[in-house]
Amino acid sequence: MGHKVFVSYKYWDTDVQDIYPITNCTARDYVDVLEKRLGNYNVYKGEKDGEDLRTLSETTIWEKLKNRIYDSSVTIVLISKGMRERGRYDCSQWIPWEVRYSLCEYSKDEITSHTNGLIYVVLPDSNGCFNYFVEHKTCCTQECDLMNTDVIFSIMKGNLFNKKENHLHSCDYYDKLYSKSDSYAIVVKWDEFIENDLTIQEYIESAYQRSLHKSEYNLCTKINRT
Repeated sequence: MGHKVFVSYKYWDTDVQDIYPITNCTARDYVDVLEKRLGNYNVYKGEKDGEDLRTLSETTIWEKLKNRIYDSSVTIVLISKGMRERGRYDCSQWIPWEVRYSLCEYSKDEITSHTNGLIYVVLPDSNGCFNYFVEHKTCCTQECDLMNTDVIFSIMKGNLFNKKENHLHSCDYYDKLYSKSDSYAIVVKWDEFIENDLTIQEYIESAYQRSLHKSEYNLCTKINRT
């Protein structure tokens, strides 16, 4: 089953690996690849970046975004090393608003939208590494992934490990570990996500299915204003 997919990303982030034969890639180049691949089974809900939110009211931001996100059912956020601009409040950057409106329900023309499923796709940095955000740990028999959530926005962090009844278990060193299903947002590396059309569709469908069971999660829709 296909879905309408909205993609959120930091347009001019250049700290990403080049996609052969393109050089000096930005996050936008990854969106171009993703758009083509989504088109095989899904509808890409594109949007333009580069607008400054700092002088806009929440109402104006809402008007700009709602038509882009309104009839989509899954939102993909591309995590890149420079996605979060230091020195600027979260509320003055696009991605947190796009996540917020993806998770909110609202009405238009007497039709109410539904909460989107959420996927965080981690892009490789300019060195081809993912460990700026997600690092695979093999220190014990319970192999796990460690996430550096300082890289992402607070609203994105709030939708990780937010299941009301989580499945915590202990590793060999008695640290508490979450299972992958304990997060509303699905986290996947770019190369694993884009491997083939089937894997893309499986991740999108899994995110959509979680949205149908959103009551099992404490969804975060709050944007940090400091």
